[in-house]
Amino acid sequence: MPKTAIEQLSGNLRKDIIHGIIKSGEHIKEKEIAVKYKVSRIPVREALMQLENEGYLVKIPRKGNFVRSLTRNSVEESLLIYENLVPLILKDAITKYSKKTYRDVEKILNKIECSDDSLEITDLVWDFKKKVFEKTKYIHIFSIVENVFKQSMRLVSILIESMEQKSFNVSSYKKFMKLCSQNKKTEAIKVFMDFLKIERKLLMGMFN
Repeated sequence: MPKTAIEQLSGNLRKDIIHGIIKSGEHIKEKEIAVKYKVSRIPVREALMQLENEGYLVKIPRKGNFVRSLTRNSVEESLLIYENLVPLILKDAITKYSKKTYRDVEKILNKIECSDDSLEITDLVWDFKKKVFEKTKYIHIFSIVENVFKQSMRLVSILIESMEQKSFNVSSYKKFMKLCSQNKKTEAIKVFMDFLKIERKLLMGMFN
C-alpha cells in the first residue's frame, strides 16, 4: 500500500532526527519543510504532530516545533523501560523462531560486519532486534520497545561514529542466536541482556 504524504514526511524527518542530521534542539519550520518536499503545509503540520506524539519533537507555544533534546535522565528512563520489557518479549518469541528467522538474522549480521557506515549499522542493529522481537504475541509491548529503541538510535549512531574502529562487534548477537537454536532460552536471554548492559554503559558514558 503506497505511503501517504504524511507518512512519507514523518518517516523522512524521523530518520533525519534519529541519525542526527537534524540536531537536538533544532527548530523545525513548517514553511521550510513544505518547500523542501514540495507539499502544502497541511501534511507537514500533521507529520509534525505525529512526531510530537512519538516524542521526537516538542511544541513550544508561539515559537514552534523543536527536536526534543536527549538528556541523561530521559535516556536512562528509556533504557529502564527497554531492559524490563525485552526479557518478556524474548521469553515468548524465541521458541517461535523459524528457519527463515535464523537465515534472515544471519544476513543482517553479515551486513553489519561488512559495513563501516554508522547510519547503516544503526538501522541494521534495529533490523536485527526487530527480527528477534517480532514473533512475540505481545504486540503492544513490542511497539513500546520499538519506540524506546528508536529514541535511543540517535545516540547509538553518534556512539558508533565516534569509535576509532567503525565496525560493530556482533559476536554476542551470534552467540544469542546459537543458544536460541539449541533451545537454551534462559542462557540466550542472559547473553542478550548482558550485552544490553554494555550498551547502556557506553550510551550513558556519553553524558559524562
